[in-house]
Amino acid sequence: MITRQRSLAVAAAAMITCAGCGESPETLEREAMKYLAKGDRVSAAIQFKSLLARQPGHAEAHFQMGRISADIGAVAHAEGFLRRALELGKPFEDVAGPLAQALLDLEKYKELLALLEPDPKRSASTESRMQGEFALLRGRAYLGQRDYRSAGTQFQLALSAQPAKAKLGLARIALTQGDRVRAEQLIQEVLASNPHDAESQLAVAELRRAAGTPDQALQHFAQAAKLQPDHAIALMSHAIALITAGRVDEARPLLERAKKLAPASSLLHFSQALIECKERRYPLCRELLQQVFEIAPGYMPA
Repeated sequence: MITRQRSLAVAAAAMITCAGCGESPETLEREAMKYLAKGDRVSAAIQFKSLLARQPGHAEAHFQMGRISADIGAVAHAEGFLRRALELGKPFEDVAGPLAQALLDLEKYKELLALLEPDPKRSASTESRMQGEFALLRGRAYLGQRDYRSAGTQFQLALSAQPAKAKLGLARIALTQGDRVRAEQLIQEVLASNPHDAESQLAVAELRRAAGTPDQALQHFAQAAKLQPDHAIALMSHAIALITAGRVDEARPLLERAKKLAPASSLLHFSQALIECKERRYPLCRELLQQVFEIAPGYMPA
């Protein structure tokens, strides 16, 4: 099955190379943006690829390909496209957020922190929301490095602009340090102010799982997927929780939906590997895990 999928990918790449050969770069960009506006990322990617074949130095095409790659879970490709867009002159304020998120997903914490270091050559953004987003990203990178003091400082800096996400970051630190009372207080504050936010529900679910309460985590994963049915991470996380609970048949339709949204995601490969492991198809499980390692070599669950 995997061999067939790779063959189809090669065929698709050949089609992309030929698509739009007779159109001007301006037409290709205009058509690509129209597809994006309709939510058709596949067609948009084909047009942007054709544009890059004509103009390899087109910054906007690299930027949009980076965003599309990140959306479908191909974060390693996303990093390459976004870095190239930055090199070609795309404004740092546009690229920094998506590129930093890709580096976070790839567990490249040092690179993320280096990216967001103040640079005298570029003007510092005064927009509070962006500064809050950067502080959150730094906090998550420090968490990945187990530097809880620095992470806490960054989450505190993000509190005014991004209160819910910052509080959840502080809750994770409290949980790591054994302060369950403080962690629970912060979680309840977030749930009270953001009961219908899928991202908040997803983050709370992760915290519940880390706290060793998988039944509560499963409820929040389910709520996140219900609130935002097109959220690929929520769907896959809910599926993993169901598989872990032995409810594989309920997980399958969630993964089918997620596959349409993020077919290249390492989390999708991991979810499918879990099912193969549960059902004792170990060779296929191993092959799927190998695909995870190609994307995220340090992913501990795999």
